[in-house]
Amino acid sequence: VNASGAKVETVVGRGSVQCTHFVAGQCQPSPVIARINEPKSGAEVAAVEMVVLLDDNPKALLAPKIQGLSIAFPRVAVRPGNDTAQLRRLSVHLVHDGRTYTCSLRPSAKSKALFTSGMALELRPGFLDTWQPCDSDVSSRCESPRLELYSGSTLVA
Repeated sequence: VNASGAKVETVVGRGSVQCTHFVAGQCQPSPVIARINEPKSGAEVAAVEMVVLLDDNPKALLAPKIQGLSIAFPRVAVRPGNDTAQLRRLSVHLVHDGRTYTCSLRPSAKSKALFTSGMALELRPGFLDTWQPCDSDVSSRCESPRLELYSGSTLVA
């Protein structure tokens, strides 16, 4: 919507998909990938993964593929031999789908190499397939889900 309230659409690119065949109402290969190319230069600006269904009741086919997710890190142990004195303000970062979810850790009273958290990350419902590693042959813009450990603002693992 622009300043005068009119709806504005900007085309960043176009793409298409093609099914080779259908299995149980689902286009194959699955997911299909639309490479979105900028109209003038032809450069790839995005790759969109999608499920294409041919069915009178697609909800029944999609429901098992969509789930919410809860992730917790009750205990994180640092390998023996590492200098735990430098590990302050530890946090676990889960990077997925262009978002970073952060869980703070606190030192355990039982061990210098053990950190704990009572926090759980509640992630919105989404396609379970998006948690699989990216195929770099599909798109250079693909980012696989990953787990990172930070000490302050320094990536340590």
